[in-house]
Amino acid sequence: MKKLSYVLLTSLLLAGLTGCGSKKKEKVLTDQEIVEEAVANPALLLSSGGAIIYSNTTTQMKSGDFFLGMNSYEYSETQKVEIVWSFDKADKWTTGEYKKDPTRVTLTPATVYESADEYKTTITATAKLNGATASTVFYSYMNHTKVAVKSIK
Repeated sequence: MKKLSYVLLTSLLLAGLTGCGSKKKEKVLTDQEIVEEAVANPALLLSSGGAIIYSNTTTQMKSGDFFLGMNSYEYSETQKVEIVWSFDKADKWTTGEYKKDPTRVTLTPATVYESADEYKTTITATAKLNGATASTVFYSYMNHTKVAVKSIK
């Protein structure tokens, strides 16, 4: 009986020791890999309704629509990536605070009334961390708002 308890105890001890050394080491990413991961995040840009906007796609917008862009990406407790948004038509877009979620900013197009205005916009997200950068682009298209001209008596 004593021999059986030693066998059981020994096998439990061996199983416990075997489990101790089997943990895989986490791969440490470089700053460049981290910023590339940040711009590849599917939640980087959302529509005002919360739908994912994918990189290199064109989104049709209407008056009142806006995007929600991440302003930072937290890789770990010590690695926080800054995300900066820019537009090829900067005078037609505004970036603002999103009070419901401080990790996001609103990207809002100007309402376009003039038929001669250019409605296609390239939006660029640039992730920055310790000198490393990575970027991705999104495209937006907005029809101009038609205003009916009426005579007032």
